[in-house]
Amino acid sequence: MKKYLIILFAFSLFVLAPQAFAQAPQVAKPTTKTEKPKPTKQQTRVKQQTKSQRSTYRRKSNTPKRTFLPPAKPKSDAKDIEVSFGCNVYGAVLSIDGEQLGDANERYTIKEGQHVAHVEADGYDSTDMLIDVNENEDNRYFYLELFEMGDNEGETFGDWDDSWSDDAEEETKDQSSIQSQELQRPQQSVEESPVEIMDMPNETIMVKGIPIVMVHVQGGTYTRYKVPDNIESIVKGNVRSGLPSAHKVTLSSYYIGQCEVTQELWHAVMEDDEVEFGPQFPYDEADWDQCHEFIEKLNELTGKHFRLPTDAEWEFAARGGVKSHGYVFSGSNDIDEVAWYYNNYDGVYHDVGTKAPNELGIHDMSGSVPEWCEDWWWYWPGVDEQSAPLVNPRGEEYHGLHVIRGGGYGQPEDCCVFRLYNNSGTGTYGFRLAF
Repeated sequence: MKKYLIILFAFSLFVLAPQAFAQAPQVAKPTTKTEKPKPTKQQTRVKQQTKSQRSTYRRKSNTPKRTFLPPAKPKSDAKDIEVSFGCNVYGAVLSIDGEQLGDANERYTIKEGQHVAHVEADGYDSTDMLIDVNENEDNRYFYLELFEMGDNEGETFGDWDDSWSDDAEEETKDQSSIQSQELQRPQQSVEESPVEIMDMPNETIMVKGIPIVMVHVQGGTYTRYKVPDNIESIVKGNVRSGLPSAHKVTLSSYYIGQCEVTQELWHAVMEDDEVEFGPQFPYDEADWDQCHEFIEKLNELTGKHFRLPTDAEWEFAARGGVKSHGYVFSGSNDIDEVAWYYNNYDGVYHDVGTKAPNELGIHDMSGSVPEWCEDWWWYWPGVDEQSAPLVNPRGEEYHGLHVIRGGGYGQPEDCCVFRLYNNSGTGTYGFRLAF
């Protein structure tokens, strides 16, 4: 009997016991790693939004950003071509193919072919443009626009932190609300709504003891070549004839001479002869090319970047800029208050600045002497008052004619309105400076 009991016990150990152990509960292995709970959908969205803003923050550096596009290979027989450049920021610096030239609102002689123009200025993101300079092209003017750096410029991020909080979500909501309000804010222009006037002080540059006073003109939008509705009751003559279609123009801020270039200043810079007439009389014996000879010498003396005003800049300043009261003449509806012209100059020249200034404090933009502008005369086809504003426009070369503005001593009052004239460059007239 014992023998059978022993066999039964042994059978239980080898057959039944392993099944019992197999059914016993498994005990988890101890671990030191603490797993992070999975984020909710809302937290994931906040994290992604915050992280996406990382690209808008940049590291501030005292070294200007200079990321040039690869320049094209110049032609072996490339000719020297005179090219004009423009920029919406005063004081911006222009480089061509990595070589710094100077002021971005100036004319330079560069080789024919493709080049990379690079413009930069403090507080603005630099910009590059691939330009094609061709001797056969009429348009040799290139405009490069700079945009201000973001408000967060200069802040940096360290290693990204994967944590998040309710504060981040609230901050994201606030920023989204502000951005939405900014997008809904209507755009303003000089003529359509009031503009905040930003008065900047005049700049006075001394040249051989002679002061050149430059008046700041805040940029804005206006309708060029627009004749006032009441002009027939104020001005005698056919003022409306010969003008291109009126159209809107948007200009960047710039400086323009408070007065025309005087006899005294001309002879001091050119060193050609003594002053034959009154030192403060306007100089009116320069053709268009001679104006540029004078400006080149003046820039060498001062280190500045003077130039002639464009046609659009001249008219905007004459109208009073963003402070304009809509006068027919520059500063008044009474021509005798602001201009020397045929009916009142009595056969004699008068010193600059002896008539009342306009709204910007600029003298003699009606009457005195006709004034050269920088660009070519152009009739601006395909634009009108309903067209989108032209930004810092310059006329195409058209039959070799240059723009003359303002009227003069020997001309009637209708020529002293903001009239447009053209000349091949062979005539001699006065001019005022800009930069």
